[in-house]
Amino acid sequence: MEEIKKKKALRLSTEMTVLIAYIAIFVIFSIIVPYFLMLNNLMNILLYSAQIGICATGMTMVILSGGLDISVGSIAALAG
Repeated sequence: MEEIKKKKALRLSTEMTVLIAYIAIFVIFSIIVPYFLMLNNLMNILLYSAQIGICATGMTMVILSGGLDISVGSIAALAG
């Protein structure tokens, strides 16, 4: 039981570290680059990350169903 609590605490600390790193990067870029928080730039970021998000969602479903498909990267590059 104690080992499970340690694993959960380690996972939570890892997730919090990643979240803090993302927030720090966002704040640093907001201070350094004056155009970072403009609506046009944020829309571009969302637009460019949409393709990766769609592929990641599909791969999540494949992995959860017990399969493994390694052709997604090449198909995404071909579609791009």
